Formats: sequence, C-alpha cells, structure tokens
Amino acid sequence: MIRFAALLLVVCVVGLPINHLLGYLLVLCAAVLIWFGDVAAARSRWLAAVAVAALVVITQWTFPAPRIEEGHNVFVADPGRGPGALEAGLPREVYQYMLGEFDRAYPVERRCGLSQDGCWRHETMPETAYGFSPDAIYQQPAFSRRVTHIDFSSASSWRAGFANEPGFRWFPKVSDVERGTITFSRNLLFGGRVGWEPAFPWFTMFSFPKDFVGSALCWRGAVLWEDSRDRFTLLDHSAMTCRPIAEQDIGKRIYGISIRQPADLAMVLQPTWPVRLHGAWSAALTCIGAIAVLLLLVKVRWRSLVVPAAALAATFAVIQVMDPTLAGGPHFYEGGDDGLLHDGLGRVIVRALLNGELMIALRGGEDIYFFTAGLRYVRAFEKFIFGDANFGTFSLLLIAPLLVFELYRRLTSLPWALTATIMFVISWGGAFGLSLYAYTVIATVGYPDTAGTFIFIAGLLAVMSNSAREDQSWGLALGGALLLALSVFLRPNLLPMAGIIAGGATLIALHGRRFPRAAALCLGFSTVGVMALHNWAFGGKFVPLGSNTSIPQVLAVSPRIYIAALWDLVQFDFSADSLAQVRRQLGRWIRSSTGQPVTAILSVPMILILIRVFVTGMRYPVWVWLIAAAALSGQAVALFYMSIQRYHLLTWFLTSLIATVWLRKEALPALRRKYPAQASRWDNSAMRLSLARGWERFERTLLVRQ
Repeated sequence: MIRFAALLLVVCVVGLPINHLLGYLLVLCAAVLIWFGDVAAARSRWLAAVAVAALVVITQWTFPAPRIEEGHNVFVADPGRGPGALEAGLPREVYQYMLGEFDRAYPVERRCGLSQDGCWRHETMPETAYGFSPDAIYQQPAFSRRVTHIDFSSASSWRAGFANEPGFRWFPKVSDVERGTITFSRNLLFGGRVGWEPAFPWFTMFSFPKDFVGSALCWRGAVLWEDSRDRFTLLDHSAMTCRPIAEQDIGKRIYGISIRQPADLAMVLQPTWPVRLHGAWSAALTCIGAIAVLLLLVKVRWRSLVVPAAALAATFAVIQVMDPTLAGGPHFYEGGDDGLLHDGLGRVIVRALLNGELMIALRGGEDIYFFTAGLRYVRAFEKFIFGDANFGTFSLLLIAPLLVFELYRRLTSLPWALTATIMFVISWGGAFGLSLYAYTVIATVGYPDTAGTFIFIAGLLAVMSNSAREDQSWGLALGGALLLALSVFLRPNLLPMAGIIAGGATLIALHGRRFPRAAALCLGFSTVGVMALHNWAFGGKFVPLGSNTSIPQVLAVSPRIYIAALWDLVQFDFSADSLAQVRRQLGRWIRSSTGQPVTAILSVPMILILIRVFVTGMRYPVWVWLIAAAALSGQAVALFYMSIQRYHLLTWFLTSLIATVWLRKEALPALRRKYPAQASRWDNSAMRLSLARGWERFERTLLVRQ
C-alpha cells in the first residue's frame, strides 16, 4: 500500500489523463524505482513529498499552459436520412463545403446499400457535431477537447480516437467509405502490424485564445478560416503554407478538412516564444516535482534495476517495431471486428459516467452479454487514466516479461527464469504462449486475450505465498483473487483455471488456519458472479457468463458428439460424422499450441508431462500441482470449444511452465543418474564451471527484489 501511495503522488504531479509521452515515462520510471527500491516510512519525508506534490499541482492550476479549443469528428452525410447532427451543428458554409467534397469523393451512384450490414449508410450517423474525446474527461471544453500544440499529418498522428465510436463499424470491402488500411511489416523477425493508413473522412476545428497572437498556423490541404464577419474563406494549398494568427482571429473557428482521398491534410502550429517557454516551464516543473517526490520517498537499489530495466527496454523496442501507435498514439480498429466493439463500448461507458447515467454505464451496451464482457469496462477505466492514448495496453505488454520472469523464478530458478524471459521477448511464432510477438499482435487488433492472460498471471503471483509476510497478508490475497476474477471477466474460458487457483489458495489458507486470508480470497473471487448478476438485472435471465457459450460457432464439439464418436468407434464405424468432427477438433486443439503443424507435434509429449505431474503431484510443491491442475482444466475446455490459438495462450503457457519444472526437477536428474560418467565430465568441464561462476556472480550482484 505504501508503494501505491508513493506512485499516486507522482501521478498527481504529472496530472490526469496521462496522454503524453513525457508524463507516461515519468510515471513508468517512478513505478520501476518504487517497486524495486525501498520506500521511506518516515512521516517527515511523506509530509515533505505531499507538500511538493501539492505545490506543483496548485502552480499548474494557477498558471496553466495556454490551451486551444479543438473540435473534431468523422464526416459522413446521407441527405436521404434527413438532417443530421453535423448539418445542425456546423456552420452552414462549412457543412456545404464538406458535403460537396464528400459527394465528389463518394459519388451517390457508387454508394453501398442503405440496408446492407456494414455499410456506413446502414450504421449510426454522428450524433453530435463534434465528437467526444476522453482527453477532455477532466476538462470543460467548448467542443471536443483542449490542446496545447498542433502537429499532425493524418488522423493517425492526431489521436483521432473519435473514429472508434461503435456506430462507425464500416466493414472492409462492403462499405464504400472505408475506415482505413492496415499495413504489415515484412521483417522476418517481426511480421506484425506496424501501422494504419486512415481513409475515413474527418475534420478538425481550432479556436485560439489571445495567448497565441503572433503564432503561425501552417497547413497543407483544405482549410476554412473564419473572418471578422463570421464568413469562411477557403484556403487550399498543395504545399505547406503558413499564416500568422492575428488579433481578429482570436475566438474564430479554423477548420481543417480531410475528406478527399487520398487524404492530404497536415497542420502544424508555430507558437510564439512566450508560449513555448510557458510549455517548457510547465514540463520542467512536472519533471522537477516528480523527481523531488522520488528523492524524498525512494531509496534506489541500482543493482536490482538491471534485470527489469533490460526487460523493459527490450520489450519497448519489440513493441515499437511491431506497432508504434501503442506508445501513446491513436489506435484504430477494423470495422466489424471485436476490437472496435470493445473500444467503442468503452467510450459509451465513459460518456454515461460523465453524464451521471450510472445504470447505462453498468449495462455496458448489452442486456445480456453475448461474449467477452470485461474488456469494454477495462477500456473505459483506461480512458480515465490515459485519455485517448494507448498507454494502458502498452503498459500491460511492457510488464509482461517481468510477470513471466517472476513466475518462472518462483517455480524454477534464476537461470531458467532468465532463459524463459529471453525466449518470451525474442520469440515471434507464438509457440506455447511464450511469445511477446503473439500477445502484441492480439493486443493491436483489440482482443481481450492479452489482458486476460497477464492479469491472470498477476493474480496467480499475488495469491502464491512467496514469503511469510505475504502468506499472512489478506490484502494481497484479496487483490490477487480480484485479478483472477477480472481475468475471467475478460476471457470467460479461463473460469476453470482461475477457479482452481483461487480454490486451491483458499484451501491452503484454511489448512494453515489463516482465516482472514481465506475469507479475502473467497470474497475477491466471488466477484466473478458479476456477469451473471448483470445478465439477470438487465436481461431478466440467469446466464452465468455469456449467451454464446452454447452456440455451435463457439461450442465446436459438444460432449454429446464425443459420446457418439465413442459409440461409433466401438462399432468400428470409422466413417461416421461424429468421428470426423472429433478428429478435426483434436487437430485444431493440438495446432493451437503453436499455430504450425510442424512444431505442434511437441504438444502431445507436453500434455503427457502435464498429466504425469498432476498424477504424481506429491513429488512437487503444492503450487506446481495446482498450476498443473489448472492447465489440465484449460486443456479440457479446449477439447470442446473453439481451438483458436489466442483463446488458449494461457493454457499452453502454463503447460510449458509445468513442462519446464518437470524437465528441471525430474528429467535432468534422471539423465544424470542414467549417465553418471557423462554428467561428471560436464560438471567438471571448464564451460560448466565458468557458467556456474557467472550465474553465482549474477545472482549476488543483480538479484531482483524478493
């Protein structure tokens, strides 16, 4: 708790939302130093730190950096559906110009059908003239948000998250108005998505306060500039052209329009030196305040930072190569895919909360959840912290190697943990859930599997007793159980695994007569029932998870089909349809471990190892046995439900973890007993002794915090 309080002070200094790279890096560095350092408990230091944070916050509020009023939105217009919010809310000249551009870019005779699912005409039109921006959650903007600078060459570089509203789910190859084009890297090591070329029509509007008189606004493309008579002048340039902001421009509206394809709008603000110095002073004050809080509260242990710093740096590099937009940029999702639905519903929840409509926010867009319910609420929470930036997803991917390292270290040893973590960071095939590449690709598409997996691992680490102090901690147990329940909320097929871990931890606590800890575990994991409560409260039906759990597209092979296949096998009817379905499902199940038929052959021995560890659990620590039981339950779920690789990444990750434990604890000692001469030669070899000395030195000097 004391570490969380220290981090909260740094967040107060930086301010919410944390939607700029400098603020995020400050908070990230603070989190690493606080977690791997020693936090002071002296009251005097805390009072001084609180005073510093309060001084910075008050100063920033009293002398805020000059901000520009901005409005933005997608522009689509279908006169046949009657006047819309854009026509009613935009100046007539501006709307008519954009409508003409829209009609030229998307001729009426080429438009998709009004009743065609996925066509922009079939979906929701903009409901307000200016779109909602989570960047403005803590502001009171006149339009969409307030910004301190302008510098963009496309919607993707201007954090135009308004395009992720659920009504803008235009399907590719269906709608003539497209959301954009996904680009892919051809790099042999990193073959994932690296960018998005936006293609949707949109506009942005700026209104400058008097602080910006003397600044220059530069642009390429079409701009409508309001004059002193409230009329708009079209300024269309094919090359960057600048115009000074004069006294008569203050409070006027300047529209940048990006409707024609390919889009050519780019805008850059060149502020005056007083504005620049004010911005630099504000950034410097934030940095000084954050550093002062850390110096007062944290004693840094530099040696303990080597491993996490290296892991974070390597992870940052991998993610940047695969998808640079995750580091604070906007992230657009493909129309008709789950990512747009989750993010769009998250935006709906945020707006409902800001309007005081609590029941609409809790409903989450559905009376009865159809499928994975939790990500929409996580997205909403993320926007309260990071605005329209993607730092939430980015942070989860950043700490993923640290979670992998810690879990392997607890069950194996430091060398094995480092090896597994390095494999996790550099592996690009997604084999056995041990690949940062696979999780990053899944996260960029907007699926909940990445979040569900690492929140589960974090919960598992929290409920595992790693010391006598943690063994007595009911707060840590409550947090871990809540994380396990949240992982099920994100990915319902994790319920058996999460239930086994939470139940096992509770039984261990009861056996040790640690009743507060057991009660905390039960209380935390009981929140998994919130899905059933939601479905009953809003839909009037008892649906434990989601309504899609029994449809054929999800429940690929039911138990009834397995029974029929067994009966056909007894009758030697090898051509029966039930046997064919089971064969296909088993093939998909085995291939889900790696996604490749060649390497999937390793799945069978790993499953056999998993069964052996579970059956001979007395040879292993209780947590190894519990994790083996959880992995087996996940494999059992995969026998019946869709065997898409991303659904079962956690199952195969835990399976590979147990296989590693077996290899270290049982297989290698057996080989040493069978071949003692070779083992002795290896033990006395120069390479072995050198490696041993290196590992000993490493553990002594760079050991991570226990």
